[in-house]
Amino acid sequence: MCVCSDVLPEIRSMCTEELCSWMKLYSGSFLNDSYLKYIGWMMHDKMPEVRLKCVLGLQSLYGDPLLLSKLDLFTSRFKARLVSMTLDRDNEVAVQAMKLLILISRSCEDTLHEEDYMQLYQCVYSSQRPLA
Repeated sequence: MCVCSDVLPEIRSMCTEELCSWMKLYSGSFLNDSYLKYIGWMMHDKMPEVRLKCVLGLQSLYGDPLLLSKLDLFTSRFKARLVSMTLDRDNEVAVQAMKLLILISRSCEDTLHEEDYMQLYQCVYSSQRPLA
């Protein structure tokens, strides 16, 4: 299963959305590093709708306290990318990335460090009101 290589962003977007759904519904089978890596890779996609589906899917996963322990390696591996997505050129991706990081900071103590928060605090000065 490599959704990363499909030419059409609509296909990559749908596959990402469904994979996140499967991870939540069938966490015993799909919520592991073998599948989470695809979500991490897709966070670098050139199309904003694909990146947005990744962030929204992750919000769903991080919002479930029973699934948090299975996200530790993913979080440590892709935290820098998540933080950088708050500066995404697509406003909706940036806003949802910020919401995801707020969720992570509340549910996973000691995951975000002071330097992460310093970058996030810069968004207060954003000209995009929803992000500020």
